[in-house]
Amino acid sequence: MSKRNIAITVALCLSIFFMANRASGNENSCVNCHEDIPRNKFIGTKFLDWEGSIHAKEGVTCQRCHGGNPSADQKGEAHAGIYNSGNPMSRVYYKSVPGTCGACHRRDFNAFKRSTHYALLERTGAGPTCVTCHESHTTRIISPKQIPMICEQCHNERRRISPQVPAHAQALLLLINQTSFLVRHAREQIEEGDQKGLQAGKKAYRMMETVRDEWHAFNLRQVQIAILEVYDMIARFLDQKQ
Repeated sequence: MSKRNIAITVALCLSIFFMANRASGNENSCVNCHEDIPRNKFIGTKFLDWEGSIHAKEGVTCQRCHGGNPSADQKGEAHAGIYNSGNPMSRVYYKSVPGTCGACHRRDFNAFKRSTHYALLERTGAGPTCVTCHESHTTRIISPKQIPMICEQCHNERRRISPQVPAHAQALLLLINQTSFLVRHAREQIEEGDQKGLQAGKKAYRMMETVRDEWHAFNLRQVQIAILEVYDMIARFLDQKQ
């Protein structure tokens, strides 16, 4: 076979491969259209934020939050069921955001519904939502350094709404992160057949899940009690390994 024929054969194979991928559901009209919008436009900027997010990496695209039809080619059909975020019918209307996020993040949503923040949001529409901490398109996991900037929007001396909360929450998130590292390190130290160590590792994991629940319920007192208990248990376990 000549080099020219080989090149043609390779090109045909690649074409078939990409066509198969498109036919298998990888095509998304939301992504295909919005990625061409200039980045200095509002939607282009939001697309750029999403493009670098964990949602993009996991294949969570526009319609999961906004609605619409990602398989439609025409704009009108693709945008069916999408409303401006200021419209109460929108899935990203401020009061609707927790429920929209909760469609996937069910456990965190159930914990959040126990919080005073959620009660305030339902009662007045003015409470914080998921995007207050995690943002909407970048979907970040906040760091302790970001806590004061977020919490002090409401919790400050001027408004007299529990001004001690930002410092308390920041200290707890530092401790949560440190304890999470210790738990991972401890699990690596557990030898095969060490039943006591395995049980301790499982208990620590369950307790960290409780910490996560209470964190999303904004129950800082319970977070503190639980995380200190985990830290103490893991520290004693690691001391015994030395």
